Amino acid sequence: MAWVAPMGPRMMYGLGPHVLGFAGAAFTLLLLAVGVALLVAAATSRRTHGSGSVPPGAPISGTSTVVHPPEDATREAVRIAAERLARGEIDVEQYESIVRTLRGS
Repeated sequence: MAWVAPMGPRMMYGLGPHVLGFAGAAFTLLLLAVGVALLVAAATSRRTHGSGSVPPGAPISGTSTVVHPPEDATREAVRIAAERLARGEIDVEQYESIVRTLRGS
């Protein structure tokens, strides 16, 4: 009777349980790292945006009050609209409409 290795004849080709053990451990660590990254991203997103948050400037449900952006933001937006008008991306009517909307008139 011939002697047989404890792990079987496949052990000679390097396909023993130690290879699958390393691959399994690496895969498990990869899944764990991805899971932790997703949890951190979800927690950060909830803290920043809140659950079911309303975008800035949107009217609150049931009211007609619109929150206007700060004056600096309005000036910057008007400047950008003027640049778009100068480049020909928008026409004069669109520019005037944007400025009226931004200034709340």
